[in-house]
Amino acid sequence: MRLPNDLSTVTEADIQRLVAEQVDESEYLDFKRDLPGRDDKGKHDVASDTCAFANCRGGDIIYGVEEDGKGRASRIVPWPDNPDEVVRRIQDVQMNGIDPRVPGAQVRAIPCQSGSVLVVRVPSSWARPHRITSTRHFVIREGARNRPLSVPEVRSAFLQSADQGQRVRDFRATRIGLILSGETPAPLDAGPLLVLHLIPT
Repeated sequence: MRLPNDLSTVTEADIQRLVAEQVDESEYLDFKRDLPGRDDKGKHDVASDTCAFANCRGGDIIYGVEEDGKGRASRIVPWPDNPDEVVRRIQDVQMNGIDPRVPGAQVRAIPCQSGSVLVVRVPSSWARPHRITSTRHFVIREGARNRPLSVPEVRSAFLQSADQGQRVRDFRATRIGLILSGETPAPLDAGPLLVLHLIPT
């Protein structure tokens, strides 16, 4: 089970459902009982978890859900801190503690009885690989844990990233060439054309 795609619609009931169904931590889901601290370790943990998800298939980090020692959600532990301040603090780490920044990351405090639960949604990034600026380490999510990339894996990640950009440029050049030569599925009227390419990333 995963949270709804639209993070703005997530409610306490969705978090309660994770606990009721004893959902496991996974490649896409990470439970944290406590909020990260304001110290260097807390900042490092936020950056590391964000990088790990962004360098893979994305996922949700949920602060305020305790796991049972076997990686299953066991209970909600809301925190009483000012939710706006906590959201800004996490966003600040994501902006300054990761290189390059992760596009599209979202942070939302979910109101719960006696406090809040924080959901950090990290998309699979088209700008990867990302690294933690404090340690210069590249990490990925593997199963229910994070692990550092080896040197060959880092090299491969950079090559794949460069290759993706070249594939997009080649695709565009081919399509423009077909339009200019009139080789389109349907005839086009003479005159100016507006060409829109949608590239899933």
